[in-house]
Amino acid sequence: MTAHLERRIEGIRSHLLACYEESSLASSSSKGQEREVFVREFLAKMFPPIFRFGSGEVTDSAGNRSGQLDVVIEYPFLPSLPAIAGSTRLYLAEGVASVVEVKSDISNQWNEVERTAKSLRTVRRNEATGGMFEDDVIDLADIPLFAVGYHGFKTDEPLIDRVLSDNGVDAILQVDEFAFVSLWDYNPKSGSGPQVVRGPKAFWKFTTTLYRMISNIQAATFDMNVYLDDQIPK
Repeated sequence: MTAHLERRIEGIRSHLLACYEESSLASSSSKGQEREVFVREFLAKMFPPIFRFGSGEVTDSAGNRSGQLDVVIEYPFLPSLPAIAGSTRLYLAEGVASVVEVKSDISNQWNEVERTAKSLRTVRRNEATGGMFEDDVIDLADIPLFAVGYHGFKTDEPLIDRVLSDNGVDAILQVDEFAFVSLWDYNPKSGSGPQVVRGPKAFWKFTTTLYRMISNIQAATFDMNVYLDDQIPK
């Protein structure tokens, strides 16, 4: 990694932690400041404006529905349904590129992350009928889930264990420890498990991995009429 990237990423991380700590002190009784800070100060500034970051629930054409999700990243070619009041949305599974779950302390709140992962696993994306696919390794039926914690684990082992536990969490970023680990970097045939990346490379690896997930479909056509099936449970 070049020195220019390292310095900029170190500054981004310091700013992100400072904004989170300030927000926590100013609104200790409010919920959601972790998500708001991460979206406002990192995701929305890092990625192109073609991507929309929101929160809400995801449903599929079989009538399955996830619970409330912290951050939903949409593909730019399908609609989602806004709430009549408030900012949460109802997303069609095929329009969701990735989901990010953001926690203050990922070790103490890991059970919440697993509940989110379990509910998201029930939702499946239908196959696109046409388009440009940039990654044939990723199962396009699954919606990727990233877990982000401002604080949490102190060593590599619990981070690795959690992405290998088949709980639906695909990658973890821990801000204070400058650490990132991803299931997509794991090749069982190699005989070695996924490795925790630390330092500025952790943020860069998180960014590039998330970008891979949200750009794996460059353009596509989905038949949204499958949601009109009268047999779908209400």
